[in-house]
Amino acid sequence: KDTAEAAAAEAAAAEAAAVAEGVRTEAEAARAMSELAVAAAWAEAESAKIRVEAAAVSRDAAAAEARDAAAASDLAAKAAKEAEAQRAHAAAEAGFELRVHRAEAQAEAQAGAAGQGGG
Repeated sequence: KDTAEAAAAEAAAAEAAAVAEGVRTEAEAARAMSELAVAAAWAEAESAKIRVEAAAVSRDAAAAEARDAAAASDLAAKAAKEAEAQRAHAAAEAGFELRVHRAEAQAEAQAGAAGQGGG
């Protein structure tokens, strides 16, 4: 009877040890999985940080391009104003020369008429 009880106790102890081993194995697996999950989360966070930094760089580059374009536009507008001013000046000079030419022609005509009238 004692040996049967001892055998039963031994079997129960072996079963308890097997259960404990299973629990330990599952706990280790869960720990490994959680470590993997943490590592994956860190990698994702790092990747997101890199994407944010890249977006900031491209945003800064776009802002710089926009500033360059605005500066080029200002230069073009100034050049257009300058060209318009030069055109207006040239037109005024041409008009002045035309008036001088007409006045000279008129004076010549009057001189000619006076010469003919007096002759």
